[in-house]
Amino acid sequence: MAKTGTTATFTVTASGKLLRYQWQKAGVDITGATTATLTLTNVQTADGASYRVVVSNGGGSVNSSVAVLTVVALPAVTTVPAPRTALDEGQPFSLSVAATSGSALTYQWKKDGRPIAGATTTNFSLASVRPGDAGVYTVEITDAIGQVVRKAAFVNVGTLSVQTLAWGDNASGQTVLPASATDLVAVSAGAGHNLAVKKDGTVVAWGETPTDRPPCPRGWPTSSLWRPAATSRWR
Repeated sequence: MAKTGTTATFTVTASGKLLRYQWQKAGVDITGATTATLTLTNVQTADGASYRVVVSNGGGSVNSSVAVLTVVALPAVTTVPAPRTALDEGQPFSLSVAATSGSALTYQWKKDGRPIAGATTTNFSLASVRPGDAGVYTVEITDAIGQVVRKAAFVNVGTLSVQTLAWGDNASGQTVLPASATDLVAVSAGAGHNLAVKKDGTVVAWGETPTDRPPCPRGWPTSSLWRPAATSRWR
């Protein structure tokens, strides 16, 4: 039995003079496999089969016993956790995963890389989230021979929704909140241009927006929200 992507090696020992070797897969000669050792690299499920070697010389030939190679594929994940979840404090929360494999599977959920005690099924849930529950949740799916597949999800927990107000000079529309300015968790207000971070990690901008306004900072989540909700010229 071999893991997907590993190396499988078959070796035969024979005695006699001027020996020749021919390895076979399922009874069919393998081109170029003519030494006492057969090495298969980066094995995949298609390599799973019966193998033998025919040893011959001028006096005749003999077949080795058959060796069966079983290649276990990585677990196939059929249902993945939502990659990003935004919640208000106190809301229920659940992540789930589904996978298939040719062997038994085990599960372990982790938060920020640390195992969650008792979280060893296909589902993980909390009845009422708190800000401290925000983080990166990962499920590790392991098969019977130790192959591991990981899937991650980011969970953000905000405080209860609050109303956002703006006042002052409105020459550039900077006090007119766009319809997309909801679920805000942080606001940076300037003289004529405003930025805000939404609970889901995206950014919304509005107010004065000159043509040389820099793009969304490197590493920030990009979305259609990173655009001015109102534009005007410098005055």
